[in-house]
Amino acid sequence: MLHVSSRLFKASAVRGTAAANLRNFSVEARPLLPRVPSGSVPLTYRRLHAGPSAGDIPASKCISYWRQQVRSLSTSDDSMPAGAQHASKPNPPSELTADMATGTQDAVSLLLKHGLGKRRLDEIAKDAGKETPPLIERWQSMMECFIGTQVHILAGLGYSPDEHGIALYNQQLAYLMTTLDPDTQDAVRVKGRDTWRSVLSSAFAIPLKEIEENELSIVDARNVMHKVSQKMMEKDVLDYIRTRCDAVEGPESGSATMTPAEMQMRHTIVQESLINRVYLGGAPSLVSECGFGEGERAYVFMQLVMSEHQADPLVSQYVSTAMMEILKAAGLDPATLQKIAEDQQGGTST
Repeated sequence: MLHVSSRLFKASAVRGTAAANLRNFSVEARPLLPRVPSGSVPLTYRRLHAGPSAGDIPASKCISYWRQQVRSLSTSDDSMPAGAQHASKPNPPSELTADMATGTQDAVSLLLKHGLGKRRLDEIAKDAGKETPPLIERWQSMMECFIGTQVHILAGLGYSPDEHGIALYNQQLAYLMTTLDPDTQDAVRVKGRDTWRSVLSSAFAIPLKEIEENELSIVDARNVMHKVSQKMMEKDVLDYIRTRCDAVEGPESGSATMTPAEMQMRHTIVQESLINRVYLGGAPSLVSECGFGEGERAYVFMQLVMSEHQADPLVSQYVSTAMMEILKAAGLDPATLQKIAEDQQGGTST
């Protein structure tokens, strides 16, 4: 739902950001669920405004999750066909068709509703509403399952099982969306929305019927996101993020390089600040002011309801503007990362 794009930079320090933010590759922060009308799908913080969905799950962890799940269904690696234990060179399709896009959506939905993904989401749901593990940790576990499922399906189509494979898929999907007729576009959008809602509903034990009974109008949704963006840009919030991120000292503190570990710490600070200070902080909290109630359930419910309007241009504008200020405060905006990359390149060339 958050529409702030960053870029994949050339320097290795910034490549670490790409790995650290696999879950941010998306249309709506999920690569297989397209956004209409533009279908734009860069590496993003689109779901950071929705809390701790953007963050620090590396591609390796998502793939590891699936390998562990598949291994648990087999007695030993010897039961696998010869050569299956070694990944072949990626051979992605040169273009994406409407049938391929909808088929991918259906495959992801199937696993998340009836397969290994569903089992993992049900495990996460056992802790719904509890203080431990914290909301951020459970949200990240949900996204690990969600992204891991998507990567698993894309690998079957020939895409590399990492953030680069997802990025390529998203680029192809973005182009495809510009060629589809309005009815097909909307069908793809609704399928994406419903899959995302199903994931949230399963992971946080919120019946889908409640969402359907509490849909927001576009006017109300815009008002909600305007309040969110204003809260995100409050001086106290930005100063808090800036102070905490300035105090982060990675292994190479003082150098021009920002290590992946330091980036991850900054991402975590942003996540915690958004959830605890923007959405759930204060009296009354923002989610309460917007009519969703109090606490974790209200926060998740807000994301479920707002998913219908995440493609709206005005909603996108509100959040993009606010998120850029958040990223600047954290030292994670594209301009800052680009400068770090250039400084590092200059240092290695001398």
